[in-house]
Amino acid sequence: MPLPLPHPPRTSAVALIALLGLLPALASGQCPVREITLSGQIVDTAGEALAGARVTATWEERAAGRVSNRRITNVDGRFALPITFDTFSGRSFFGEQQCQGELVEIALSASLIGYTSISLNVEASAADTPIPIVLARQ
Repeated sequence: MPLPLPHPPRTSAVALIALLGLLPALASGQCPVREITLSGQIVDTAGEALAGARVTATWEERAAGRVSNRRITNVDGRFALPITFDTFSGRSFFGEQQCQGELVEIALSASLIGYTSISLNVEASAADTPIPIVLARQ
């Protein structure tokens, strides 16, 4: 006659159920993202719009490191670069996410074949203000 199998201890089952109950709470504790858009127009030194110029925004995030986004100007030389910044800044002593990361400065570069490239730093707080960029012929 086979021996009956022992039942797992109840404390393990209770601990597993408690842990499974905490998973949704841990998953929902993610840091919010900050979304801004840098926009502007690229023109030449005579004030003529430059279509097809490449505009790149680069910024630093704690979790992802260096992040960038790129767009090409339209026929009017205008661009709009969406930036999504993760506010994650680390973990507390107890493992909780800290969401204190700030987007302060964004490196912006513009280039077009036949023109001298330009790089500038833009304060994230100035995202609502259109950025004029002038490229000179080489």
